[in-house]
Amino acid sequence: MEATLNGTDWRYLEGDTIYQQLEEPVYEVRIESNFVAKKNPQDVDTNIVNGNSALVYYSCAPDINNLKNTCQFYYNGSTTW
Repeated sequence: MEATLNGTDWRYLEGDTIYQQLEEPVYEVRIESNFVAKKNPQDVDTNIVNGNSALVYYSCAPDINNLKNTCQFYYNGSTTW
């Protein structure tokens, strides 16, 4: 984790679980409307809030204007990274 984030302005908080298994580019996107998502397939619902940002993995959005029906992303409840 440290080697991947070295030289970037990204931070890793101990206790965060990242389910993405492949290293790939991400898009930083601004959430335009509230929606509910699963933290992982077996977990409870998580509210995703309008105005915050998320990192969407490239494999879920090779064309960012046409997201797939199911999409893996990283969300920390913040407006910026």
